[in-house]
Amino acid sequence: MTAGMRSRLRGAARRLGVERQALAVRRRFLPAIVRADIRETEQLVALLERVLEPGVDCLDVGAHEGVLLREMVRLAPGGRHVAWEPLPALADALHRVLTAGIALVGLGLAAIGLGRVGLSLSFAGCLVGLGVMLPGYLIGAMGGGDVKLLAAVGTLLGPGATLRAFVASAIVGGLIAIFVAWRRGRFAATVSGATALVTSAGSRIDEISDTRRDNRFAYAPAIAVGVIVAALV
Repeated sequence: MTAGMRSRLRGAARRLGVERQALAVRRRFLPAIVRADIRETEQLVALLERVLEPGVDCLDVGAHEGVLLREMVRLAPGGRHVAWEPLPALADALHRVLTAGIALVGLGLAAIGLGRVGLSLSFAGCLVGLGVMLPGYLIGAMGGGDVKLLAAVGTLLGPGATLRAFVASAIVGGLIAIFVAWRRGRFAATVSGATALVTSAGSRIDEISDTRRDNRFAYAPAIAVGVIVAALV
């Protein structure tokens, strides 16, 4: 069964008011370990509903795909939520959940008048974050997750602070790149590769994308520092 067909069936069950019953029937055919995992998640969500409140900070270690992170963001808006997942495939899914959660919180706070900026400036911040990061993505200098992350944070900061966050992130990212290249003994090669990438407008993406050259590093920490700097300035 395709994803589209499953989505249509869920929609039909919802309209008929039998979605809960349909899910219960479907669950009976799942492996026992999956059913146990679902029950455990439901119990944890019930616990979170009892103890969390707006402004509470949360830490989720071994966050998988971010199911509990979504609940933390929903139940404790305005808090600082940190999630860590060591498995790469699950971490990618978690990154998408976290980015979407930030954007929803930013727009939601702006809509009810509790954000740093109003709703129109929240949207503008998102567009600025997307616009300033997109060229780097198009030439292969950064991943799509980094672009979406700054765009999501832009909903909280507004356009001016998002632009400052981008500048600060670029400076911090450059310093991290220099340090990483020096630690790996590839300083000259990294400078040469980065120069070739920029001057070729992305056609020399192999200069940094080839995993055998050991050129890549996580850019999210640079974005995090840039956002903190922009929020404090």
